[in-house]
Amino acid sequence: MNSKSYFLAVSLLAVTMGQALAQDKNSDPRTFVVPLTNPGEPVVLNVELISGAVRVVGEDREDVSFTVSTRGDSKRRILTPKGSQVIPITSFGLDVQERNNRIEVDTDHNDSSMQLEIRMPRTASLNLETVHNGNIEVENITGELELGNVHGPITATGIRGSVIAETVHGEVRVELLETSDKPMAFSTVHGNIDVSFPASYAAELHLVTRQDEIVSDFDVEIMPTEPKVSRRDGNKIYRVELAQELVALINGGGPSVRFDTLHGKIIVRKSGD
Repeated sequence: MNSKSYFLAVSLLAVTMGQALAQDKNSDPRTFVVPLTNPGEPVVLNVELISGAVRVVGEDREDVSFTVSTRGDSKRRILTPKGSQVIPITSFGLDVQERNNRIEVDTDHNDSSMQLEIRMPRTASLNLETVHNGNIEVENITGELELGNVHGPITATGIRGSVIAETVHGEVRVELLETSDKPMAFSTVHGNIDVSFPASYAAELHLVTRQDEIVSDFDVEIMPTEPKVSRRDGNKIYRVELAQELVALINGGGPSVRFDTLHGKIIVRKSGD
């Protein structure tokens, strides 16, 4: 099967599954497998969901398995003289495409919450995004992770590489077993940020929390921060800005790692402690 026809087959399969599953508030999971163009080589995975959760697990395998289910029912209704009737969901609107080990997953499905579990080779770069009604979970991946949520937590464990994780309502929890020299960032508005690094990891931490405490398993060297003074267009008016962030070095310093939460703690741990 060539690449073009394979895209069509996957898309049609997803829609057919959606039609079968739409009848139940909690559908039975359905699984399909996507072969890779270049088995044994790194994979790039991009997932965009409007409503739902995504879980990615790294395994010793040479293909990618997708398990899909839905939760909840349609919010669309039609009013008739006999009362209100639910307009049933007719498809997932899920589209999965693979080309040269790059997999794109997206959906316009927003009437109920989609639950998507992906099992794939461990060596991969991930870009995962969801908006409503779901968590982002990643396990046992080696590579670069970019994780974005709005209404839900982000959890990544057994990671070797780098992570950028951002949510609005929820906790960010990351366990890094090995790190790269790339900058990292973790942010939330409502929730704690809890990140574990190897004991030997050296970094420059930029820590911002407005209403709670910072806890570190590492000894830190606090760096002085100078106020920023600016002048307005020749006027004799000066603006002085004091930095809200704390800059701290662990193990002498290294790549920049930013932590930013409005309502929550920042916890910096040593992996395995």
